[in-house]
Amino acid sequence: MPLSSVLPDIRFDDDPEIEAAVLALSESPSFKETHDAVARLMEVYEALSADQAQRILEAGSVNSQVSRILGDDDIRELYDRVMQDFSDALASEVVTPIRERLAADS
Repeated sequence: MPLSSVLPDIRFDDDPEIEAAVLALSESPSFKETHDAVARLMEVYEALSADQAQRILEAGSVNSQVSRILGDDDIRELYDRVMQDFSDALASEVVTPIRERLAADS
Protein backbone atom coordinates (compact mmCIF):
# COMPACT_ATOMS: atom_id res chain seq x y z
CA MET A 1 0.00 0.00 0.00
CA PRO A 2 1.54 3.33 -1.01
CA LEU A 3 2.07 5.91 1.71
CA SER A 4 -0.08 8.25 -0.34
CA SER A 5 -3.13 6.10 0.30
CA VAL A 6 -2.68 6.51 4.05
CA LEU A 7 -1.85 10.24 3.87
CA PRO A 8 -3.56 11.39 0.65
CA ASP A 9 -2.80 15.10 1.06
CA ILE A 10 0.96 14.61 1.13
CA ARG A 11 3.16 13.70 -1.83
CA PHE A 12 6.05 11.38 -1.07
CA ASP A 13 8.90 11.55 -3.59
CA ASP A 14 10.37 8.40 -2.11
CA ASP A 15 7.25 6.22 -1.86
CA PRO A 16 8.71 2.81 -2.78
CA GLU A 17 5.71 1.70 -4.84
CA ILE A 18 5.68 4.85 -6.94
CA GLU A 19 9.45 4.88 -7.30
CA ALA A 20 9.32 1.25 -8.47
CA ALA A 21 6.68 2.11 -11.08
CA VAL A 22 8.69 5.09 -12.39
CA LEU A 23 11.84 2.98 -12.52
CA ALA A 24 9.98 0.16 -14.29
CA LEU A 25 8.96 2.60 -17.02
CA SER A 26 12.40 4.18 -17.26
CA GLU A 27 14.12 0.81 -17.60
CA SER A 28 11.43 -1.06 -19.48
CA PRO A 29 13.01 -3.62 -21.81
CA SER A 30 9.86 -4.37 -23.83
CA PHE A 31 6.60 -2.89 -25.06
CA LYS A 32 4.64 -5.24 -22.77
CA GLU A 33 6.57 -4.12 -19.70
CA THR A 34 6.05 -0.50 -20.77
CA HIS A 35 2.29 -1.06 -20.85
CA ASP A 36 2.47 -2.81 -17.46
CA ALA A 37 4.48 0.07 -15.96
CA VAL A 38 2.01 2.62 -17.34
CA ALA A 39 -0.88 0.68 -15.79
CA ARG A 40 0.90 0.78 -12.41
CA LEU A 41 1.60 4.49 -12.77
CA MET A 42 -2.04 5.21 -13.57
CA GLU A 43 -3.01 3.43 -10.33
CA VAL A 44 -0.80 5.75 -8.26
CA TYR A 45 -1.05 8.80 -10.52
CA GLU A 46 -2.62 11.13 -7.96
CA ALA A 47 0.41 10.68 -5.69
CA LEU A 48 3.08 11.51 -8.32
CA SER A 49 5.51 14.28 -7.51
CA ALA A 50 6.86 16.78 -10.03
CA ASP A 51 10.23 15.01 -9.98
CA GLN A 52 8.59 11.69 -10.78
CA ALA A 53 6.55 13.32 -13.56
CA GLN A 54 9.78 14.71 -15.01
CA ARG A 55 11.38 11.25 -14.96
CA ILE A 56 8.30 9.76 -16.66
CA LEU A 57 8.68 12.27 -19.49
CA GLU A 58 12.41 11.62 -19.73
CA ALA A 59 11.68 7.90 -20.15
CA GLY A 60 9.60 8.79 -23.19
CA SER A 61 12.63 10.42 -24.76
CA VAL A 62 15.46 8.06 -23.84
CA ASN A 63 13.89 4.59 -23.71
CA SER A 64 12.96 3.29 -27.16
CA GLN A 65 10.56 0.80 -25.60
CA VAL A 66 8.54 3.80 -24.45
CA SER A 67 9.16 6.33 -27.22
CA ARG A 68 8.23 3.95 -30.02
CA ILE A 69 4.74 3.40 -28.57
CA LEU A 70 3.92 6.89 -27.26
CA GLY A 71 0.92 6.90 -29.59
CA ASP A 72 -0.68 3.85 -27.94
CA ASP A 73 -3.83 4.91 -26.10
CA ASP A 74 -2.68 4.14 -22.57
CA ILE A 75 0.79 5.62 -23.04
CA ARG A 76 -0.63 8.74 -24.67
CA GLU A 77 -3.15 9.15 -21.84
CA LEU A 78 -0.40 9.05 -19.20
CA TYR A 79 1.86 11.45 -21.06
CA ASP A 80 -0.96 13.89 -21.87
CA ARG A 81 -2.01 13.93 -18.20
CA VAL A 82 1.53 14.42 -16.95
CA MET A 83 2.17 17.29 -19.36
CA GLN A 84 -1.12 18.95 -18.42
CA ASP A 85 -1.05 18.42 -14.66
CA PHE A 86 2.64 19.20 -14.15
CA SER A 87 3.11 21.81 -16.87
CA ASP A 88 4.54 24.43 -14.50
CA ALA A 89 7.15 22.04 -13.09
CA LEU A 90 8.41 20.32 -16.24
CA ALA A 91 11.48 21.34 -18.21
CA SER A 92 10.53 22.50 -21.70
CA GLU A 93 13.51 20.65 -23.22
CA VAL A 94 11.84 17.41 -22.10
CA VAL A 95 8.24 18.39 -22.90
CA THR A 96 8.83 19.69 -26.44
CA PRO A 97 10.15 16.45 -28.01
CA ILE A 98 7.35 14.45 -26.36
CA ARG A 99 4.70 16.86 -27.66
CA GLU A 100 6.22 16.70 -31.14
CA ARG A 101 6.31 12.91 -31.07
CA LEU A 102 2.69 12.70 -29.92
CA ALA A 103 1.62 15.17 -32.61
CA ALA A 104 3.37 13.08 -35.25
CA ASP A 105 1.55 9.97 -34.03
CA SER A 106 -1.89 11.63 -34.31
